[in-house]
Amino acid sequence: MINDRGSKKWIGSTMMIPEHVQMLREIFAEMEFKKKPLIDEQQREEIDMKLQCAIHNDLPVEIVYFAEHDFAVTKGKVSEINMEKKSLYLKHSATNNITFDSILEVTVL
Repeated sequence: MINDRGSKKWIGSTMMIPEHVQMLREIFAEMEFKKKPLIDEQQREEIDMKLQCAIHNDLPVEIVYFAEHDFAVTKGKVSEINMEKKSLYLKHSATNNITFDSILEVTVL
């Protein structure tokens, strides 16, 4: 009678060590990264005008910005624009601090 281990001999080669699994997850995540679109000077001026209008009239805004290789959206009222840090702060928002360079679109609500 032949003493064959059957499928047991193949199980060891199909298993992956945790380091390889983590590395594959990171590679697949990087493949999903989005690139930040370029904003021209006219779009930048339009964004600045909308932000100034919103802060002077105390209006809520919806901001689309680029963070951590993806697009994000937040809503709130602009509480402060810091020209030194080139960022703005929102009241009543999950994201308080947004840099000017990451802003892609502003809608005054």
